[in-house]
Amino acid sequence: MQRFDAIFKLIFSDKHIFFEFLQFFLPDLIQKHKITIDDISMEKTEFMSSDLKTKRSDILYRIKAKRYEAYVYVLLEHQSRRDYK
Repeated sequence: MQRFDAIFKLIFSDKHIFFEFLQFFLPDLIQKHKITIDDISMEKTEFMSSDLKTKRSDILYRIKAKRYEAYVYVLLEHQSRRDYK
C-alpha cells in the first residue's frame, strides 16, 4: 500500500490543494483569520528526537496569519483492510 500513501502525499504536498482542503473543512477559521494561500508554507519533515533518532513526518505546513502562527501536521494513512489495533 505504500504506492497509495505516496500518491496521497504527492497530492497534499501541493499547497493549493491543501488550501482548498482547509477552505472546505475549516471555512470559518480561514475567513476569521483572513488566511490566504500566501500565508501557507511547507516545513521540513525530518527531525532529530531527544534520543538522537531521526523521525520523519508525512507533511507539515506552517500557517502564518496576521496575529497567529499555527502548524498543521498531515498524517496520511491508507488502509485496505481493518486494523483493530
